[in-house]
Amino acid sequence: MINFNEMTNRPFEMINGIAYFVPEKELDYNIDFVNSIVSGNWIEKNWNGRFNHKNENVINVAKRISTIGGTILEVGTGPGGGFMPHILDEDINADVIISDLCPTVVKEWKKYFEMVWTRSTHGG
Repeated sequence: MINFNEMTNRPFEMINGIAYFVPEKELDYNIDFVNSIVSGNWIEKNWNGRFNHKNENVINVAKRISTIGGTILEVGTGPGGGFMPHILDEDINADVIISDLCPTVVKEWKKYFEMVWTRSTHGG
């Protein structure tokens, strides 16, 4: 588990395992977008579909990032996950912190990985 207190010198809140450096509440102009992310199950679809849209440049960068070690910060993760899915394909144990101005994106990625982890560790 990453210790954010050692990594930052600014105040933040930890809510359900997510460090909030921006407001927890979704911005008004984003409500329709986040509703479509959730109802459309974008996170799982994007994770499972990442090999359908192979981009060798993205894969090569992810390989390079994954070999450096340390904590990796994915800024503006979005529902597609940026480099994060490809980094985890290279090193499933990589320490990756995801961030996004849209808190729902971070919550949905966390929820998805917790579900996958539960399935893989409990055979569900």
